[in-house]
Amino acid sequence: MRMTVGTVMPWPLWRLLSWADPELAHPWYMFVRFMIYLALNNQQNWNMSLSNTDAMEKAYTEHYALVRKLVPKEQLLELELGGGDEWERLCGFLEKDVPVGLNGQVKQYPRVNDKGFFIAFRKRMLWRAGMWAAQKVLGYGALCGLVVAAGAWCYSVGKSR
Repeated sequence: MRMTVGTVMPWPLWRLLSWADPELAHPWYMFVRFMIYLALNNQQNWNMSLSNTDAMEKAYTEHYALVRKLVPKEQLLELELGGGDEWERLCGFLEKDVPVGLNGQVKQYPRVNDKGFFIAFRKRMLWRAGMWAAQKVLGYGALCGLVVAAGAWCYSVGKSR
């Protein structure tokens, strides 16, 4: 968990990105804040952040302990990824056939939400939000510049009369 949380940039900066990119960063930021709130059993402040890794790690381990306590062992599969036997264990648990490709070989187990994907996604989001923030700042800066220029022009025209 500590290997992905906050690896791209510190959590407090995500609030700024949330403002800068309302289409992608803001919904993600609000989703993560809500998940933190739920993960900590609503005991913490709504503004709790991923920067508090001790609290997040505690909530993570408590959640898994609760699942292990509530779900009967014969109905629970804890699948460690990266061992190479994921399909066999998952399909055996579900009593299904292992997926085979057209060439007759076992299909590779999908790896779409691993550490590398997560970090790359956050870097793309950071880049995109940075571009949006630059456009906003430049746009607001240009607007303020025009207002100041118009005010200066009006002042100079009024003074010359």
